[in-house]
Amino acid sequence: MLVEGDLVEFCSAQKPPQEEWQLDPAAEFWQARVTGQTGRSNNVEWLSDGEEYSFTGVSKEILNQLVGRPHEKALNGYQYWCHPEFESRTLSDLRNSGESAPDRKKL
Repeated sequence: MLVEGDLVEFCSAQKPPQEEWQLDPAAEFWQARVTGQTGRSNNVEWLSDGEEYSFTGVSKEILNQLVGRPHEKALNGYQYWCHPEFESRTLSDLRNSGESAPDRKKL
């Protein structure tokens, strides 16, 4: 489903209420790029800081910066990111469905 260079977006449904943050909803803060490094924990580049993270790690960092959510608190990062090429479905949903776009190379 994911290929190197894909841009994904932090899901709107997972964002804290907007009154808790002062960012443009279209800002790079909400976007990440798939690095193509399979089998590694740092397989996504957060466009806000250019650093590589896991989907869980970048989700925790975003929520910590926005609302002070502790990094230690568990979450499934694949539920926090949506893929615009798949009708903005979550990566978790896409992973569980086994769907892939036609003519895409698999990692």
